[in-house]
Amino acid sequence: MAETREQLRERLLADVPLARRMVHAPEWGAVWVRELAGFEREELEEHLTRQPNRTRASYVAAHVCDADGKRVFTWKDVHALCKLPPRILNPVFEAALEVSAMGDKELEEEAGNSSSGPESS
Repeated sequence: MAETREQLRERLLADVPLARRMVHAPEWGAVWVRELAGFEREELEEHLTRQPNRTRASYVAAHVCDADGKRVFTWKDVHALCKLPPRILNPVFEAALEVSAMGDKELEEEAGNSSSGPESS
């Protein structure tokens, strides 16, 4: 028996657990990084249009979570995160890209949509 339209709709809209992984960042130790839900990804993209030169710090703010998957940072923390050295931000940023299935192409598209200037994080 074929799936009804309503059954298909329910199946497609069912909650899907967000991927999470632990990453080690120098001086921070073990940190949880999780995949973003669709609306969170949209918020990140919107945030990057307002602060285009804060890509790494913005990704860290959006993806770092506690053991329960709750976000640790807010957008207000991006400025403080930008003051941290790349040796701390880069491993977390790279894990955020991986857990969100973001490749170079998607990152370049986001950067192109927000700014052509250099990044300052």
